[in-house]
Amino acid sequence: RKKKLEWFKSAVTAVCDEDEQIDHSQFKRALGSRGFLERFFYLLDADNSGRVAFTKLIGSLEKLTCLDRDAKWLSWFEQQFSAVAGEDRQINIIEFKNALNVKESFFAERFFQLFDEDGSGTISLNELMGGLNKLTSGDNSEKLRFLFKVYDVD
Repeated sequence: RKKKLEWFKSAVTAVCDEDEQIDHSQFKRALGSRGFLERFFYLLDADNSGRVAFTKLIGSLEKLTCLDRDAKWLSWFEQQFSAVAGEDRQINIIEFKNALNVKESFFAERFFQLFDEDGSGTISLNELMGGLNKLTSGDNSEKLRFLFKVYDVD
């Protein structure tokens, strides 16, 4: 799957300007290049069945429209994290609760423990993003597993 995505990026990059912009004619040239549409189909066909569900196609297009918004959100999130974390680039439980504006909270403590994957008592940006990614982008089983762990205190 990653190889397929790399092919897609290189095929589109090949027709881009130096400023990494693509105009209508360049886009048409990329689509018209030999094998592009076939390879694009197989990029969507994750299970190699030779068929792509309409919902999968629409979902893939919707994800493309969200990329810019996600990049902006990620940039904002990194700035917020840096403001809370300070120079050590880590957040402890007190900073975490302050950022969430809670004094005592079962959920804040459980989320903190789950985000703190290495058990260091602090959360790095990567740990926090990994936990949030499971909640927002993971499949249903990942989300359920994570939420089960929130309540599973023993």
